[in-house]
Amino acid sequence: MICLNVGANIAFGKITGSIANTNVNIDHLSIVSSLADLASAIFGGGPVESIISATGGAPHPLMSGVLMMGLMAIILFAGLLPKMAKYIPSESIAGFLFVLGAIVTVPTNATAALTVTGVPGGAIVGGITMTVTAITDPFLGMLAGIIFKTFASILGM
Repeated sequence: MICLNVGANIAFGKITGSIANTNVNIDHLSIVSSLADLASAIFGGGPVESIISATGGAPHPLMSGVLMMGLMAIILFAGLLPKMAKYIPSESIAGFLFVLGAIVTVPTNATAALTVTGVPGGAIVGGITMTVTAITDPFLGMLAGIIFKTFASILGM
């Protein structure tokens, strides 16, 4: 779970950074995300992830993000969020995530995974990891990659 959280920080941070035409310090993002996770857990909430935000492309991204969070806080404290959520179909969120994964995340990560050198198994490990992840879930994909990398190093591939 920790690896998936760090991976989400890297992927989402880099995507938002590319929208804002700036470099993102993943270490800072991970520390802030961890502090947010701690605060959320104290109040019984789930882990807090960095998100891909269009506010990164605004002329004043920080002010836009603060304004967006302020408006969301007003909606939340007014009790309007559950009422508004009824009108947002889950298919729209699934479609957004599919496009994000298929067009933004997979091509760059596939290139990196399939051109690995200097690692036992190299590109084969990346291919197996991606395939198992696509068929099942990210945890089983990581597990398959670790297992195959271990066998590849034992066999001297």
